[in-house]
Amino acid sequence: MHHFNTKFLTFLNEFFNNYSPVEYQNGEEKILNPTEIKILLLLRQNKGITSYDRIAQVLWQNEWQDKFSLEAIYKHISRIKEKISYLGQNLNSIISIPKQGYIYQK
Repeated sequence: MHHFNTKFLTFLNEFFNNYSPVEYQNGEEKILNPTEIKILLLLRQNKGITSYDRIAQVLWQNEWQDKFSLEAIYKHISRIKEKISYLGQNLNSIISIPKQGYIYQK
């Protein structure tokens, strides 16, 4: 199990209390799902590049090497960017580092 720092958990709690749920144009309420939250927590907690391997470890835990899929990681990041943009966050805060992973910048 991965433990996250208290400062970030406080931020996340405030973030969701202030901005959720998100209502799309079709009226359907959307919010980050548990997998997307795990990825966002991981990105925000790391000070540098979060590698594709590290994201895969969070997604698929002990089976990450067998289940590894860049396409799945790309889809998760894309959904996170879309949803946080609706929450008033800059979707460019998640920056792709080709062939390496992602960086989260405030």
